[in-house]
Amino acid sequence: MTGIDYAQARLQARYGQRPDEAAWHRLASLRGFSAALAYGRESAFRGWLEGCAEAGGAHALESGLRRCWRALVAEVARWMPEEWQAAVGWCALLPALPALDHLIGGGEVLPWMRTEPELAALCDGNAAAVPPALTFTRLPGQPRGEAWLAEWRRRLPPMDAGDAALFAALERTLRQHQAAFSVAAPAEAWLLRQRLQARLDGLFRRSLLSPAAAFVFLSLALLDLERLRAALAPRAVLADAAAVS
Repeated sequence: MTGIDYAQARLQARYGQRPDEAAWHRLASLRGFSAALAYGRESAFRGWLEGCAEAGGAHALESGLRRCWRALVAEVARWMPEEWQAAVGWCALLPALPALDHLIGGGEVLPWMRTEPELAALCDGNAAAVPPALTFTRLPGQPRGEAWLAEWRRRLPPMDAGDAALFAALERTLRQHQAAFSVAAPAEAWLLRQRLQARLDGLFRRSLLSPAAAFVFLSLALLDLERLRAALAPRAVLADAAAVS
């Protein structure tokens, strides 16, 4: 098994290992950071929690989740044919984009930023450390993500019409979600994420033996990461507060 067939087999297996709703409900029912972290390490969340030490508190949790994301992206890139690896690898930057934008704009350096590979050099004012594709002159209010997207498109290799249609569907799905989310009330956030997941699930099934499957899978994984962070971070903050009280 070689090329996209191998990648698809690995993606399908990893897709099937994602936490189901029962696991999410169980996690939500647990009180305290310690109990939630212990359950996560023994369940379908384990891949996200490798190296996340309870003693490190909220900052260690956040750093660990970002580290696991980078590892997942690198793993998916290794599964893919060589011509697709650059586009997959570019996805590793996604969780760091808000902080990159903050630092590039001259924002305050926060202690945790010095421990992040994408941010550390920028913390010392090293402008050369900014990925060249993100150093464009922006219009007021234009998000850094648009520069990320332009570079991602540049990295995509030539593809046939069928694959191009799947990539267009993925981008359309994510843009529609972003537009709806930007004007939604807080109470609507969870419903919008559920709808996005359902659409991505359907798109993943449609992407059988297409390179688009890797990017749909990573979109779903990023949703999982965001949801897990939302479940654990408040508990970690409370644990930090209790430790110093």
